[in-house]
Amino acid sequence: MPLIDEALKSTAHGNHIVVGVRTKENHPFFGGFGAFRAVRIVRIGLAGSVGRRTLQIMADRKDGSQISVDDCAQISQTLSAIFDVEDPVPGAYDLEVSSAGIDRPLTRAKDFSAYAGFEAKVETRLPINGRKQFRGDIDGLAGEIVTMTVDGVKVEIPMSAISTAKLVMTDKLIEATAKRADLKQQI
Repeated sequence: MPLIDEALKSTAHGNHIVVGVRTKENHPFFGGFGAFRAVRIVRIGLAGSVGRRTLQIMADRKDGSQISVDDCAQISQTLSAIFDVEDPVPGAYDLEVSSAGIDRPLTRAKDFSAYAGFEAKVETRLPINGRKQFRGDIDGLAGEIVTMTVDGVKVEIPMSAISTAKLVMTDKLIEATAKRADLKQQI
């Protein structure tokens, strides 16, 4: 199970592993099953300690609409059947499939372009300008450099330096998400 194996070898934070699946969204493992044809895997993570671990899979619809509870159930059932045979994670664990949500993780470079103008929290692996945590508006992406305005100051953060990033739940983000959902329903 190469995708899960790669996930388990990715950046570890104590007992919690977080994986941005930037280069794996078209992985044949996920693309070959009906449950995944309209879905993009946003993040795979393994949380908890031995004996109480959870394999977390966060997904979204490729068309940008919110994933439903039924979608999550279908993905979970499909993965459970596959994982019973493939056994990608040694030992016992619970499988959790969920939507990326409105305050979603930002795992791909194009996420920073798509959500320019919205507030985000970004954590880096090493300090940049003396800090590792940034909260501010995303200005955009220039090549592989994320630009943000943090406390009124422009900050440039290389994509390779980012350990985690996610949108911050704000009224502006909620309104934009609701507007996008309304437009999709009208089509």
